[in-house]
Amino acid sequence: MKHYNDQFLKQLQKGTLELSVLLLLKRGDKYGYELTQLINESKVFNISISSIYPVLNRLLKKKLVEDFWKEENNRMRKYYRLTKDGEEVVKENYEQFTDLFQAITFFAKEDDT
Repeated sequence: MKHYNDQFLKQLQKGTLELSVLLLLKRGDKYGYELTQLINESKVFNISISSIYPVLNRLLKKKLVEDFWKEENNRMRKYYRLTKDGEEVVKENYEQFTDLFQAITFFAKEDDT
């Protein structure tokens, strides 16, 4: 059963990773490593730095985020920020996610009748 639970969690994570990145970028501009650290702080995700860049590249191709270079501590870093389309999509996707969560919660309730 543990294998099934691990696979189930991986599928949930895979389905919500893009939304998680968009929600974090809604808070402000971030660079890749910073996003990885913030995502892993949730204790639900455990992603590597190499896992975040394919997600960011998909979001760039969809024009939901844009990248730019910024110097920090004498080091150039590539940052990411939401575009206007990204702001709309994150709002819509978050609403869809909360609707789905409410439905799952409803299904899990005991029948009170």
